[in-house]
Amino acid sequence: MIRWVYDMYLSGCGCPTIAKVLNEAGIKTGVGMPWRASGILKMISNEKYMGDVMMGKSVNIDGKKCDNLDGQYGERYYIEDAHEGIISKETYYKAMELRQQRANPKLVNQERWRPIASRWMNCRSGSGN
Repeated sequence: MIRWVYDMYLSGCGCPTIAKVLNEAGIKTGVGMPWRASGILKMISNEKYMGDVMMGKSVNIDGKKCDNLDGQYGERYYIEDAHEGIISKETYYKAMELRQQRANPKLVNQERWRPIASRWMNCRSGSGN
């Protein structure tokens, strides 16, 4: 299924279309929920499918999982070839290049402008991030 998603994305399908195709095929997420475009984008952007691992992507603060954006909660470590990939590195990097081309320039990196303290407070209060 992972290869199928990347193939659809690289052939020009957007994340909403891919989610719709998976849902119509009766394929659920790992927790049994219907697919959403945001989940597809997260999958496409995840380096683990090419065999690499980013350690420290999220942290646990007072029992709540918080994204470790830009390493504000601690160091992050990138490990290449940590395991056998489901897709090739070439496929992953093509998808990332396509994602960048499709990105709305108004939305790219807008998170950087939000003060770190407010991200931390949102995470600690459980309002997500």
